[in-house]
Amino acid sequence: MRDLSLSGAVFLDGELAGDWSVRSQMEPADFPDQMAPDARMISYHFIRQGPVRCRIEGGEEVLLDAGDLVVLTRNDAHFLSSGETVDAVDAKVAMGRPDDEGIHRVRLPGERDRRALYCGFLGGSDHPLLDALPALMVVRTKDHADWIERTFRLIVEDLRTASPVMVAQLAAGIFVEAVRRFVAEHHDGEEMLAALSDPVVGKTLSAIHADLAREIASDTLAAQVGVSRSVMMERFSKALGCGPTSYRNRLRLATAARALRTSDRPVSQIGFAAGYESEEGFSRAFKKAYGVSPSKYRIFSSKEGA
Repeated sequence: MRDLSLSGAVFLDGELAGDWSVRSQMEPADFPDQMAPDARMISYHFIRQGPVRCRIEGGEEVLLDAGDLVVLTRNDAHFLSSGETVDAVDAKVAMGRPDDEGIHRVRLPGERDRRALYCGFLGGSDHPLLDALPALMVVRTKDHADWIERTFRLIVEDLRTASPVMVAQLAAGIFVEAVRRFVAEHHDGEEMLAALSDPVVGKTLSAIHADLAREIASDTLAAQVGVSRSVMMERFSKALGCGPTSYRNRLRLATAARALRTSDRPVSQIGFAAGYESEEGFSRAFKKAYGVSPSKYRIFSSKEGA
């Protein structure tokens, strides 16, 4: 998962009592100092004291208890609540501004039905692996929640003095470990997640990532993996919802987009590094995916990040 380029961590410490409901769908623009304007938002909530109810807008509700971690990989609008029927408050209003320690703190005092949670927000690249994960993942950590709470507490206590890089690495570590545990827990229950654990898929991904710019025929790739082309295509598509070539092309363009945002390298050089033999071919593919040419994308990204 190293190519996900997770960064820009933002944290919230919530302690709430009584009846409450929050609707959350944060955007990169809500955290301009921490995230790129076109970052793909990922949010997660760790329940320190429950129960807390969570549901994606229009979806089914899940009940979370102390030690549970819920991850929303596609930034869908979602609700967190005490379970009572009360009007939801927009999370952007509830969060307010961070305190002197750099933490957003939400407090709803009271003696009845206390709940506590940590919330994290990450910016990531538009990576096809994220599309292969469920929109909402619940990790029941049970007796193994200490590592998550310790990491959150370390971040919350040291956010003001810690480097942004270290904070982002810790936050990304929570997300990656949550995905790993979720896949392990659901290996026998969810076909897609079992497929992600398929060694054929893993070897195919490794071969693609080893040299992203390299053109490699499906037959050659299958031979490297050690299976027939049909087996490789079937199992890869089952896991990621697309074939190896489509996956590689999307990843190439996502990598190129990141280079356009973060470097001043010539467009032609970025396209060549991404595996395109001509600037025209790169520009055509990039515009089809992003709606604008690479040069305009760089200009727009520079203006939005200014």
